[in-house]
Formats: sequence, C-alpha cells, structure tokens
Amino acid sequence: MIPLVTIGIPIYKRLEFIPQALRVVLAQDYPEIECIVSDNGMNGSKVPDLVARHYPRPYRFRQNPETVIVSEHFNQIVQEATGKYFILFQDDDDMSPNFVSDLVALLERHPSAAVAVSKQEAVDPGGRVLRKSVDVVPEILSGEDFVTAWCQGLYKFETFATILSRTDEIKACGGYPFFPTGNGIDDALLLKLCLGRAVALSSGCVFRKRTYESSLGFSCNYRALVQGSRRLLTFLDSDSVLLQYARSHPDQYREVKRLIVKMIWQTNFDRWNTMYRERESPAEWARSAFAMPFIPDYYRRVMSTLGYALKASALDKTKRLFPWVHRIYRSLKHTVSSVSYTHLTLPTSDLV
Repeated sequence: MIPLVTIGIPIYKRLEFIPQALRVVLAQDYPEIECIVSDNGMNGSKVPDLVARHYPRPYRFRQNPETVIVSEHFNQIVQEATGKYFILFQDDDDMSPNFVSDLVALLERHPSAAVAVSKQEAVDPGGRVLRKSVDVVPEILSGEDFVTAWCQGLYKFETFATILSRTDEIKACGGYPFFPTGNGIDDALLLKLCLGRAVALSSGCVFRKRTYESSLGFSCNYRALVQGSRRLLTFLDSDSVLLQYARSHPDQYREVKRLIVKMIWQTNFDRWNTMYRERESPAEWARSAFAMPFIPDYYRRVMSTLGYALKASALDKTKRLFPWVHRIYRSLKHTVSSVSYTHLTLPTSDLV
C-alpha cells in the first residue's frame, strides 16, 4: 500500500504565489497526496476561490478567523494532516516533480531516519540558480554527523523549510517550537527530530528556494532577524526533547550545541555586515550589531568591523572636506604673503 503524504501550504498575504504553488503540487509524480491549504491572513474567500480555479483535485482548506504567529499556524496544519508523511511547502518555492516520491522511498528504505532531505537550489524570481547544494551526498547519516556537516557548510544546505518527515513523529516531539518571528523554526524542528536518529539524503530530487524581497530573513530588519536567533539559542537550553537528548548524550550534545551557536553568530554577522549594512543608516547599522547576546567570538568580529568602518568613514569625510581645507589654506597663505613687513620695522630711535 502506498503511504499517504500530506503537503501543507501556509498562506498569509502573498496570494499571487498560490497558483504557482498548486502547479508544483499537481506536477508531483507521487499518486497519494493530501493537499491542505491554510489561510492565516484573513483573506476571506480569495484563497479558496484561487485554489478552486487552479487545483482540480480534492483538497482541504482551513482558515484562521484571526492571524496567529507562524509556529502556531504551522502546527495547526500538522495537527490536521492525516498522511503518514508530512511536507510543509511555502507558496513561493518549488520542488522537482519527483521530490515526494524520491524522499518517501528514502524513508521507507531507512526506517531509522527521522528526516529526508533533498538537494537544494537558491533561485531568483526568474528561476536563475544563485547557489546550490552539492550534487553527491551520502544516502544516510547519523543525526549528529548531519548537524556537523550542516553547521560546517559541507553540503551547502541553506534551509530546511521543506523536508519530509513522519507526521506522528512531528506531533510526538511537540511540533514547531514557539518562535514569535518564525525565523529559525524549521532548523529547530529538524534538531528535535534528527538528534539520536538518522537523516536520509537524496541526490535525485531538488527543492528550490525562491529569494524575493518579501522572503523571510530578507524582508525583515536585522533586529527582527536577531530575535529569531536569540530564540533559537534559548531553545537549545530549554527544549524538553533536546534536554532529554543532552542528558543521555552529554558529550555529543555539547559539541552539537557548540557548532550550532557558531553557525548562528556567523550567519548573523555575515548578514549584518553585508545585506543590512546597505539598508540601514550607519548609526542604526552599528547599534543593531549589539542586539545579539554576548558571544565573545561574535563581538570580536563586530568590534573589528566597526573599527575599520569608523576609520573608513573618517577618511571619506576627510576626502570630502579636503577641497575646503585646501581653499582655506591657500587663502590664508595668500593673506600672510601680502602683508607688508614695513609696518613691523621698528623706528630707528628705538634701536639705540
């Protein structure tokens, strides 16, 4: 019997992407798919009208009377899923037609694996590939080895928003954790699922993450991004599933946590020093760096960068002021040279 797979599509305000998302689901070569479309943007009848026009197969629709935070919305979809496997699919992304079938085959082949992950591509709105993960990966890794490879960038994974896992295991571990901004909840869920288990990796299917100005992490300011990072750091010390793992595997968790913390501060520093440096005023950009909790390595990088930026700013201001300084200097020089020295000559009578 072919297991049922639930694909949940969360909707907020970007209704223009709904037809594209539905086309991706329709293009899957896997025969047993339950599609749940969930409206969290109080859009009235607009969403079901769009789905009815672009999705000819049976589907389930749910709608929140009021907008809830992202993690609560995602968990609502999980709770309504009836499939053996679950995929959360953001409306602006893409999956290869064999995405579902390939990942289901992996988890059916590897019962010890809690998660199946595909190859990844980051693409622009036109579909042009900007970055991609490596083409060849091991088919199975322990959860700890996978997290190590992820944190060290060995396979160049960028997101775990769309992966395949067992629905009952997501529910059993408490689902998506409470993160007010939603940033980082996919990473957090992955950690809860895979530590102490295994991760299956596919070289045969692709998840494409589209990068728009409205994409989470690119549309928010740096302080909002840091809120998600702070919550993820707190999560590492407070989540009951992770704490249980830490008690039974203290050395492994200590190393996993060290790697994750390093990845978090490096990611935040890189975005602060590139993307948000161009968006914010110099003063706000400098202040925003100190929104992160105290991590010595992070702040060493920040202080070094701020020192260099201040020097560069001072040099730039000096260059802009130089024409004025040069004109003042020339004016003073001309004034001094034109002064007659005769009036400085003492009278002869005073030289006695």
